[in-house]
Amino acid sequence: MSDTKTLLNEIEKFLRRSSMRASTFGHKTAKDGKLVARLRKGGTVTLETANVITSFMREQIALLEEEAAKRKQRPSAAPVRAVAA
Repeated sequence: MSDTKTLLNEIEKFLRRSSMRASTFGHKTAKDGKLVARLRKGGTVTLETANVITSFMREQIALLEEEAAKRKQRPSAAPVRAVAA
């Protein structure tokens, strides 16, 4: 598998996990809303852009994991009981 296909697979996994739109991802990583569409059609990126993309995904995944950990630590609310009238 080529480096570009490997990168695209990682991007696709990230998009599913983060629920981020492909165009938003392209804007945030390369100021190019069509970046992912171009990669899907066989396009390539420079090594510098690939490094920016992988760094962005790493940072965002760390933030997602941090948020998930915080949610797990919050005490759950007591169940609400119906009061007979």
